[in-house]
Amino acid sequence: MLSMISIGSQFLVKTDSRNVAVNVSVTVLQPKLSRPIAIAWQKPMQGMKMNVDGSLSGNPGPSGTGGIVRIPEDKYSFFFYKSLTESTNLEAESLALLHDLEPCLNHGHLDVKIEMDSKELYCMVTSKDRIAWKIDHVVR
Repeated sequence: MLSMISIGSQFLVKTDSRNVAVNVSVTVLQPKLSRPIAIAWQKPMQGMKMNVDGSLSGNPGPSGTGGIVRIPEDKYSFFFYKSLTESTNLEAESLALLHDLEPCLNHGHLDVKIEMDSKELYCMVTSKDRIAWKIDHVVR
């Protein structure tokens, strides 16, 4: 079981066997939906960059997570996908962030820039306030 605690610009990621401090900076991507726009991947100045997303069919509904981790040299390092049980959109986004950090830790990457499209999750993760929802166990 994984869990995360936000500590400023670091997350303490707890697993059953270890606790790891990960340097994380999060960017929320929110393109305007009024007209199509091109979005290009911007390489990080240092460390790894993870693009992550959760998706589902229905709300709640069957869900999954996926992402790609890339290095500054414009090459992918690894990518991943995981099927989840039925969840809401915010649960899927939360689990995407949590589950998709695990491959970074397993590959020894502790300096990770994350891009995601959930502003609500970003606010929840970076807030010092306790979350009074059933996803509290995922984010805290």
